[in-house]
Amino acid sequence: MAPVAGRRTDRYAPGLLGGIGLAGLAIGMGLLALLPADPSVPNIIWRMAICGAGFGFFQAPNLPAIMTSAPVNRTGGASGTVATAWLLG
Repeated sequence: MAPVAGRRTDRYAPGLLGGIGLAGLAIGMGLLALLPADPSVPNIIWRMAICGAGFGFFQAPNLPAIMTSAPVNRTGGASGTVATAWLLG
């Protein structure tokens, strides 16, 4: 989903695309929370795929928005903050 969202980042507001992505991630997480006690592997996979698609749709517009909002002399720090958040997440 990240390449799809990345192409749309130039046409639509990052907040709109990020909101759609976060909603998809929330739906996927909710579906994971509602898994039965003994789920099958395909049952887990399709729910995880929804989470991954939502996160990919969120992350593609979010990272450029962070980098372009930082002042030019602070882009290194913004990049480091993004990378740290990425690794800690």
